[in-house]
Amino acid sequence: MIDARYNNLMRDSITPDRLPGNFKWLKNDLEQRYEHSPLEHRAYWDDNQFSYDLNSYGFRCDEFEEKQESILFLGCSLTLGYGIPKEKSWTHLVAQSLGLKEYNLGVGGGSLDCAFKLYNIWQPIIKAKHTVLLIPPAPRFEVFANKSYYNIGSWIKLHPRHMGFSSSVIEHYVDMLTNDEYMQTLKDRNCHAIKNLAKETNSSLIIKDSADVPNIENEIKGRDGTHPGPAWHERLTQMVLGEFK
Repeated sequence: MIDARYNNLMRDSITPDRLPGNFKWLKNDLEQRYEHSPLEHRAYWDDNQFSYDLNSYGFRCDEFEEKQESILFLGCSLTLGYGIPKEKSWTHLVAQSLGLKEYNLGVGGGSLDCAFKLYNIWQPIIKAKHTVLLIPPAPRFEVFANKSYYNIGSWIKLHPRHMGFSSSVIEHYVDMLTNDEYMQTLKDRNCHAIKNLAKETNSSLIIKDSADVPNIENEIKGRDGTHPGPAWHERLTQMVLGEFK
């Protein structure tokens, strides 16, 4: 049972593009973009149609509850499973192989800041036996502005005004903060914080970097045409399961 005092904080994780429900298309995995993708790509995904089921807090998994015999996943769209049927995503395959309940806290465009924030909210409630963090591609970080959380990366320069700031302000701060030294500091800080919380809640922790998962040329990509396809998810599955062995 979820304590009511957490609700306002947990609801911060819901954004207008990630509301609860079932969706055939989601954010960047758009039907208009799909219709302009190569014929071979569409032929494959026409035969492998799927939709996104998001729980009450906008996450791609079942409703949250305390369940120690579970595995909790942290990361970005690569963890959420953008462009991939749930049953072909690495999080589902790992959880299924281990016989554990899957709780997926992956967020599209998510950063390590976002991963720790969500883990800090949910792990004390769920108390998952295992945790897997897939480090998102850098550079990314999270800010709180205008009563909302925003994951910031290179893409924000294309759509700065949805944060309520001018293009020049956004570009200045993104350029200033996305240098290698600061990004390494953020990475170290968040990874240490996640490790400490996992230890406090008796959860074994595996950390993988998305940059270490090979991308092989000419493989079928996810339906959105940008994110990795099923073969990439299978490779990551074997890498994670290898850690458990």
